[in-house]
Amino acid sequence: MGVSVFDEAKHHLILGLDVAGSGRLSDRAKLRMRGIVYDVLDEAFDAARVLRDETTVEDRGDGVLAAIGAGVPEERMAGVWLDAVYRAVREHNEPLRDPVRLRVAMHAGQVRRDGYGLVGTAVDLACRLVDCDTAKAVLAAAPDAPLVMVASSSLYDGVVRQGGPGVEPQAYAKLPVRAKEVDTFAWFRVPGMSQPPVPTGSTGSTEPPGPRKRSEDGGPDDQASRTDAPRGARAESRDDGTDPRSAGAPQEETPPAASRRKDAPTAARNVFNVVGTNMVFDRSTIHGGVFGTHPGSAPTGAAAPDEELGGGDE
Repeated sequence: MGVSVFDEAKHHLILGLDVAGSGRLSDRAKLRMRGIVYDVLDEAFDAARVLRDETTVEDRGDGVLAAIGAGVPEERMAGVWLDAVYRAVREHNEPLRDPVRLRVAMHAGQVRRDGYGLVGTAVDLACRLVDCDTAKAVLAAAPDAPLVMVASSSLYDGVVRQGGPGVEPQAYAKLPVRAKEVDTFAWFRVPGMSQPPVPTGSTGSTEPPGPRKRSEDGGPDDQASRTDAPRGARAESRDDGTDPRSAGAPQEETPPAASRRKDAPTAARNVFNVVGTNMVFDRSTIHGGVFGTHPGSAPTGAAAPDEELGGGDE
């Protein structure tokens, strides 16, 4: 059979639907499952006012691949249709001991049809999304959910992000997808949940991470760049405001004791012992959990502290 007259590429919404765990079902259970899938599809198409002559549906054994004509608003499919699928599958699952659980994927693009079915790179992507490990992991992490929805990045940006009845863009999370030749991001939603569960190993971020925030001196602004003092550490605060513990700060050279004049004045320093945990020294200020302070012994020639110092900021 050669290429048919329908080989001209046209824009369609591509819909992939697959039943999770169908390989464990017996033949009789598969027949019941297939009946539920087609009943759910019919009810959802009716709810979204999608005519049968506007759709091409291919059977995939435990699911379907469908192309929806350009006359059907994609917003309606991402909102009203998806909500109808969610409600219908829940209703059909009520009497079942082993409920039917679905993975649904949507993408939009150019589609060709030959004598064998739907053809195109857009069709390939929809198939990869509905069968990707991330979709399976999200559904597995929501054991009470009957459905997970996967929207391609382009469909999310062009349709879902704009909102509409039942669309709920805020309920999606952006997660990585890697399957065969596909290495991309897609948007995941579990109807009935404010946000889908993030599988182990996925970032779960809605956008790629930005550059690390840097401090005023150009270094990374994180806890690892600070100096944490051990409990009972000694801190010295000079009257001129400098801190000998400041990392990278130029230190003023002190002439050898033998070269000093005996009558030369010695700079007064306050010396005290600090007891606490997770303390951070910022010049002459101490931040952290300070339990108490008491005067320490001043070096020879230094003035003794006049009074006990209070704790730092907590």
